[in-house]
Amino acid sequence: MQPKPIGYVRNRRIQHELKLQHTMVDFLNYHGVFCWINYQPLIRKGRMKMYHRSSTGVADILGIYKGKPLAIEVKRKQTKTTDKQDAFLDRFKEEGGIAFVARSLEDLALNLDRPEWLR
Repeated sequence: MQPKPIGYVRNRRIQHELKLQHTMVDFLNYHGVFCWINYQPLIRKGRMKMYHRSSTGVADILGIYKGKPLAIEVKRKQTKTTDKQDAFLDRFKEEGGIAFVARSLEDLALNLDRPEWLR
């Protein structure tokens, strides 16, 4: 078996979303928003079984925007949110937080400028 080349990416979908998450957090931090990426590590159990250690469905980016809790689920343009992710975002909004799905920096900027978040 040949070794993998330098820069080999096993799952490009995950890599794309990670880059988008980092870009969004950099954008938010530049504009003074306190936020971070909510990493959910995979834990190995047995030979091939992997599972998330923390709750499933929690948004990718969490933070505080203008005094309100913020949750952003980052997705590529062609992917959908899971039922657990939708439930988390809905509950977050019900509790008075700002929660939405962002597929690009434009989505992020448009959603943050919505007037209902600033009440």
